[in-house]
Amino acid sequence: FEFTVTETSERGVFAQGNQVYITDQAYGLTVVDAHDAGNPTRIGYYLPPVPDVLQAIRVEGDYAYVVGRTSGFHIVDIANPSQLRQLSYDNSRKNLYLQNPTGLELVGKYAYISDSSYPFRVYDVSNPNQPVQTGAVFDPAASDGAYDVVIAGKAAYLSGWGLQDAFYPGDGLWVIDLSDPSRPQAAQFVDLPNERWQLATDGHYLYALDGSVDSKQSEPLSLRILDISQPLQPTEVNQIAIEGAMPLGLSDILLDDGFLYVSLPPQGLKVFDLSNPTQPVEVASPSFLMGMSPKLEKAGNNLFVAGTMAYDLTDPQQPQLAGYANNVFEGWDCAVVGDRIYVITK
Repeated sequence: FEFTVTETSERGVFAQGNQVYITDQAYGLTVVDAHDAGNPTRIGYYLPPVPDVLQAIRVEGDYAYVVGRTSGFHIVDIANPSQLRQLSYDNSRKNLYLQNPTGLELVGKYAYISDSSYPFRVYDVSNPNQPVQTGAVFDPAASDGAYDVVIAGKAAYLSGWGLQDAFYPGDGLWVIDLSDPSRPQAAQFVDLPNERWQLATDGHYLYALDGSVDSKQSEPLSLRILDISQPLQPTEVNQIAIEGAMPLGLSDILLDDGFLYVSLPPQGLKVFDLSNPTQPVEVASPSFLMGMSPKLEKAGNNLFVAGTMAYDLTDPQQPQLAGYANNVFEGWDCAVVGDRIYVITK
């Protein structure tokens, strides 16, 4: 156990007698026995049902699956929405690196997580009370990581990076073979210009939105289209410069029913018609201002931005602002189930 793994100004410390109480937005309350000042010992702790500084959420049935920066992977019982109950969490170091999850996908009984410190890991979540990490992809010899993940069939695609000596050096698209979902295997590296892509996939195509300019392979920030008809051998077939995208600006993309939605806060939303999947055509760019979170979720004819703003997409070429919540502080990502929205905060 370490007392200083989370660097945040919100940590508080209170000492009484030989005991020290430490509060932390990611790790909750820790109680330390410090009667031997040179050898402090943790004697108790309380972790909130869902700690702060969260990154992504997925919901299936009565369970919410959440990943958080430095706070790892959590499964929460949401059967009673007014009394959330944490069932399990894993915030342990991975190959000596602190967890810093960036993306989360659920497929069947597996949860797939991308991480900027430890690129990819897989959990069997068939028992929500005891998820088990069954596999991972990382290079023990060199630092590497990933910014996003999507799953398509028996392949996972990561927007990854690796230092010179890593098995996937540089910035690009990493392809992971999921023929055995519990035993992921590195399969391919596709070198792309720029870096930090947000990913979405539909059918035989993968869409990657540049998140930052790579000084070594500098191009305008663009939407890149890759053919994944051969899942383990993606090929870039087109790119479209995205007006309004900013280096290191927050962004997200979502595919649904023949349209691609791109959020670029605070500028707004862009909608592309994918009648020709390799030639997206921009058909709408409403000027509604958005908050600082770009995360998109669609349910029915409604597109939600971080769970705090909704667009009516009855006509995707003419999005209409449907409503917003002004009582949710720093909403980051959301999952929509029936008539409820589960929102995580940044």
